[in-house]
Amino acid sequence: MAFFAQEEVNWDDKLIVTLGLRADKSSNNGDANKLYYYPKASVAANITKLGNFASDKLSDLKLRAAYGQSGNFARFGSIYTPLNSIVIDGSTGSIIGRTLGFSELGPEKQTEIETGFDLGLIKTEFNLILLIILKTLRTLFYKFRYQVQLVLQTVG
Repeated sequence: MAFFAQEEVNWDDKLIVTLGLRADKSSNNGDANKLYYYPKASVAANITKLGNFASDKLSDLKLRAAYGQSGNFARFGSIYTPLNSIVIDGSTGSIIGRTLGFSELGPEKQTEIETGFDLGLIKTEFNLILLIILKTLRTLFYKFRYQVQLVLQTVG
């Protein structure tokens, strides 16, 4: 289950502001009833339209910044330790698998911050766009293997 809400305000293409929120819950998470929230926001300002900065040389200058989060669910079954089937002397049974489950598992979460500008020169004959993106990832899901050896010895 999920919900999403977004609102955008545009003031005559001079200033554009966007706010949004997404919330998800999944049975792949440790708590299937918990909502995980992912906000986003952005602002863009057209400097040449806000003031009287336009000229023959500088025809367009826009500044922008944005922040947002997103997430990925864990793989199916990640919150459980599986039982694997085994056959010993013709009898079937189960053994605990080598993949350890984590009952408090939540989603992967990514955060991204963007900033930049658009520059138009000589009646937008030449355009330059510069964008800087900073992205961080929290709670990376990575499946790895480990091995445990058990040695049984008969004494007597």
